[in-house]
Amino acid sequence: MFTQIHDFIKEKKYEEAKVALEPLSTGENAKDAAYASYLLGYINTCRDNPNAKEYLARRYLRENVQGDYPHPYAYVVYSRLIEDKNVALNHLNKGLERFPTDVRIIAELLSKSPDKDTVITLVKDREIENPWILGRSISHLISTNQWGKTKYYVSMIRKNQDNQPEDILHLDLVDAYSMLFGDTPDYKSALAIFDRIILDDTDNVLAYSHYLGAIYAAIESSDTAKATVLFDRLPVNNSIRDFDDGPQPWDIEIVFEDVYKKIFDGISKLFTQDSRRKAKAAALYALYLHYPSDMYGICRYKKSDAAALTRYLKIEFNKKVAEALYDMRCHFGQLKEAYDVLWSFLCEFEDPEKNSVFFSDILEYADNECLEQIVEQTIKHLEDDSFKKDDFVQCIFSELICRLHELGWYSRIRMIAEHLSNAAIFESKCIFQCAYAFGEVENERATALYEELVRREPGNSSAINNLGVRYQNQGELYKALSCYEKACALSPKEDLYQNNVQNTKDAIQRQRESEIFEMAESISIDSLEDTGYTTDLCKKVQQISDPEMRGIIQRDLLECAIAVVAKQDKLATIMCGSIVEALLMQRIIERGFLKYDISAISGSKKASSYPVSEMGLNELLYVADKEKILNKNSYHLGHYIRDYRNIVHPAKEIRMKETVSHENVTTMWSVLCRLIWDLFP
Repeated sequence: MFTQIHDFIKEKKYEEAKVALEPLSTGENAKDAAYASYLLGYINTCRDNPNAKEYLARRYLRENVQGDYPHPYAYVVYSRLIEDKNVALNHLNKGLERFPTDVRIIAELLSKSPDKDTVITLVKDREIENPWILGRSISHLISTNQWGKTKYYVSMIRKNQDNQPEDILHLDLVDAYSMLFGDTPDYKSALAIFDRIILDDTDNVLAYSHYLGAIYAAIESSDTAKATVLFDRLPVNNSIRDFDDGPQPWDIEIVFEDVYKKIFDGISKLFTQDSRRKAKAAALYALYLHYPSDMYGICRYKKSDAAALTRYLKIEFNKKVAEALYDMRCHFGQLKEAYDVLWSFLCEFEDPEKNSVFFSDILEYADNECLEQIVEQTIKHLEDDSFKKDDFVQCIFSELICRLHELGWYSRIRMIAEHLSNAAIFESKCIFQCAYAFGEVENERATALYEELVRREPGNSSAINNLGVRYQNQGELYKALSCYEKACALSPKEDLYQNNVQNTKDAIQRQRESEIFEMAESISIDSLEDTGYTTDLCKKVQQISDPEMRGIIQRDLLECAIAVVAKQDKLATIMCGSIVEALLMQRIIERGFLKYDISAISGSKKASSYPVSEMGLNELLYVADKEKILNKNSYHLGHYIRDYRNIVHPAKEIRMKETVSHENVTTMWSVLCRLIWDLFP
C-alpha cells in the first residue's frame, strides 16, 4: 500500500495520496500510522500541491516526531516550519539523538546551528561520509580561517569519491592552503603542490588562487625571484575571485578575503622599492574585492581601494581597472571623479558603454553643483583632449544636454554644443534641445538644427513651430507662416500655434501695407527729377521719328524712373536694358540699316546679313559702335547694362552669386540717361 502511495506522491497525485493515507494515520498499526502522519505532513509542505496547508503539515509532523516511530526526515521538515530558531534546533538535536548518523539531520544542523564547529566535530567523530556535508564542513572551516582542520575532511572526500582531475585540483588547492595557513605552516611542501597545480590547471579554473598561494609560499621561503616571476604572470583583470560553486557534490565554497589580505600585504612588502609592481598588487587586490559587487551586488571594497586603482591608471590605462574604478566612484558618490574615469575611456579612444560604463550612473545622482562641475570638466576636455567625437555624442552628450535643458541651462548647452559640428549634433538625441538653446540668443545654428530635425521628424509640431519662430525672426514671414500652419494642422488644439498663424498673417499684411505706402510716398515730381528724369531728357526722346516707338519709349522711360525711385530694383534693371535695346535699334534703323554683317561676333548662319529687328543688345551695341552711333564711352557703358541685366534671371542670380542691388540699379539708370543724351545730341 505504501508503495502505491509513494508512486502517487512522485506523480504529484497528492489528493489520491491523501485519501489513501488518512485512514492509515488513525489505524491500529502504530508504525504504519506514524509513517502515514509523516507522509501527510510532507505532502502538505510540497509547493506544487495546490491544497497544501501548513497547519496540517505542522500537526501531522508533530504527531510523527513525538511518537514512538518517528521518521528521521520528519525532524528536518518540521524544523523548517518552526519560526523560533531555538525550537527548531531543539527538534533537530532530538532527532540526532534518535538517529545519530542520519546525514539529512546533520546537514540541516550544519546549515542552521550557530555552533557549526561542534557539528563539524560530530561529522568527524561519527565518520560521516556524505560528500555535501564534508564539503560544507570544509567551507565553514575555511570561512573561519581554520585551514589546518580541513585536512581530515579533504582526505575523506578523496577516499570515498570517484573524483575527476578538475575536482582533484580543488582538493589539492585546499590542502596547499592548509599548509600555508594551518597551525604549523609548511611553505616548501605547499609550494611544491602549487607548482604542480599550476602545471595541471591549464584553463585556470582556480582563478589564479594557486598562483597567489605559490607567490606567498615563495616569499615565506625567501625565494623572491620565483615570487617575482609568478607575480609578473598575473594579468591585471578581474579573474582573481572566490569560489562559490565548487565541484559537485561537495559544493565547497572558498572566500579568500582574509588570506588574500595577508598574501597581498606580503607582495606589497616584497615590492616596497618597486612602485610599478606595488601598484599592480594593490590594483589586483582591489579588483578582487570589487568582483562580488559586479556579480552579486556585494560591496566589500573601500575608498582606499578606489585610490589604488586610480594610482594604477596613472601608470597605464586598463579597461578592467577603469571599469571597476568607475563603479567604485559611483558607489561612494564621488561623481566628479567617476566622470574623470569615464573620460579616460574616451581619451583612449574606447567606447565606455562597451565596458559597462554608463554616464546615466552619474547623472542619476548628480545635484546642480555636481552638474556645474561636470559642465566645466566637459568643456575643458572638449578644448584640450583628443577623442572620438562619435563616442562622446553617444555616451555623454545627449543625456547631458537633455538634463541641462530640463533645468533651463541654455547657456551651458551652447558652451558645449559650440565644440561640435551640426553633423555631430544631428547624430545625437538632443537636436531639439540644442536648437532651442541656440535660438534663445538668435544664433543662426538654431535654424539649421530645426530644419534637420523637421526633416527627420515631420510630425514634430514643436520643432516645426520653433523653426517658424526662427524664420519669423529672420524676416522670412511666408516661410514662418508655412511652418505655423503645418504645426497647427498637426496639433489643432494648441492655442500657441493658432495664435502664431494669425499673428504672422497680420504681420505679412502690415509689411505689405508698409511697403506699398513707402513706395507711394517715395514717388513725386521732385524725386523723379532728382534721378535725372527731367523735361530735357523727355525732349530728347521726342527726336525719335517713329511715333509709335516714341510713345512706347516715353511710357517705359517714365515707368523705369518710377521703379528706380520706388526701389523696385529688378523691374528697373529689366526696363533699363529693354529701353537701351529699343533706342539703339531705332537709331540704327533710322540710319538706314535693316540688316548688318555681324560675323565678327556671331556664328549664326545669317550673321553676314542679320536683321536688325532680331538683334539683341550685344549685337546692337556692336553695330552702333561700328557706325559711330555711340562714342566709345557710351559703347562700354552700354555693355555694363547688358552684363548686369543678365542677373535678373533667378537661375543666373543663384549661379553668379550676385543680387540686384539698388546701387547698381542707380548706376544703370545713370548710364541709360547718358546714352539718351549721346544718341540724341
